[in-house]
Amino acid sequence: HLGKHNFALSGSQNLSANGALKLGYSINYMNQNVKNRPYRISRLTNNFSGMFGAFDDVAYVREHTVTAAGYQNRNYTSSTHENPAEGWAYGLSFGSIVDEYLWNILARTQLENNQRLIASVTPSWEIVKGLTLKGNIATDYTGQKIENMDPTKTSNAFGSYSGGYSVSNNTYTTIYGDAMLNYSTQITDKFGLDAVVGYSARNEQMLNSSANTEGGLTVENWFHLNAGANTPKGNMGKSEFLKQAVFGTLSLSYGNWAFLEGTIRSETVSSLKTPNNSYWYPSVNGSIVFSELFDMPAAVDFFKGRLSYGVVGNAPAAYTAAMTYTQKSFTIDSQNYTYNKMETGLNNDALRPETTYEFEAGLEGKFFKNRLGFDLSFYNKNIKDQILQTTAPMSAGGSSIWMNVGELNNKGVEFNAYATVVENRDWRVDISG
Repeated sequence: HLGKHNFALSGSQNLSANGALKLGYSINYMNQNVKNRPYRISRLTNNFSGMFGAFDDVAYVREHTVTAAGYQNRNYTSSTHENPAEGWAYGLSFGSIVDEYLWNILARTQLENNQRLIASVTPSWEIVKGLTLKGNIATDYTGQKIENMDPTKTSNAFGSYSGGYSVSNNTYTTIYGDAMLNYSTQITDKFGLDAVVGYSARNEQMLNSSANTEGGLTVENWFHLNAGANTPKGNMGKSEFLKQAVFGTLSLSYGNWAFLEGTIRSETVSSLKTPNNSYWYPSVNGSIVFSELFDMPAAVDFFKGRLSYGVVGNAPAAYTAAMTYTQKSFTIDSQNYTYNKMETGLNNDALRPETTYEFEAGLEGKFFKNRLGFDLSFYNKNIKDQILQTTAPMSAGGSSIWMNVGELNNKGVEFNAYATVVENRDWRVDISG
């Protein structure tokens, strides 16, 4: 059973009489409820010791998996059958199918609720002509709650408990914000300039928690953690990641045929240890539109050459560069002791960001009123200080460790072309490759 509701709102508003101050907004909310999501059938397809036989009455078994009293059916000779008259007349060779598939889809209940909120607010202020301050604050929230209710399989009156209950709550939240100051001007009739300076930040938080009963339900079909025969078991996972950046871009243009752009960016991330958690990377690219600079044959609509070089830094996932431990416990003479244990997969607090250096040169052309065109590019990409998990001797304290050990080079030539071979009032046929 699936129920889904969506809500969306977006718009913009002038906050000043002259329109210099504006505010845009967008909200999307989704709420989804799922009851008894389809159950896996691996036990039907992979359990070769528990398949139905050619002479088995599958419909009868399905209809009688759950007894009239709501318990799981079993052989009539079972000492824990509340009504032997309903029991199987003989042992089922495919009993695991009943235990692991039919009981799951006919008796168990799973309730799942998913919620997601995506919202943003984007103010802008035109301070003077050509100078604009823009901002953006956005969030993306996902929440999930799952309840699993496994009914009592045999009556508690027989002296043993069965069934169970579990609940999990998972949330993932991303908060993003940026502020950019944009300046655009024509210095002369042919010479244009655009500049951007800004700041951005992104925070990601994950929190997963779950709990389940242990030892069966002391009260039949009371789906609550307090109903467990033993102490409930709980688990929790939590992570947080923060990335901040300051950046700048300068773009120059001349006569609609020459373009040059440079960028520089500094990032600080929480997944690396100081001072490796802060790094700079620049880029520069330029292009010349030859079809604007020179007189070309009539068949040439557009012809451009381009060059670019860039450096990009990449940080590892959260906690890869943090020394982490797992808490364990043991008992001696009825006394519990707790200790912290380092896992065999070691993290490394000396990790540096991996860095990509890329160069590209290309040509682009369009001909015959854009019915024929091509794009040719040569690229050379080098990745240094690649972060990889490599094996380590156990004498180092673990069997593997994250390190800056990889270096990768990728270079090649790419060529793409397209053509419109037929174009009329009724048909258009394009080919590309």
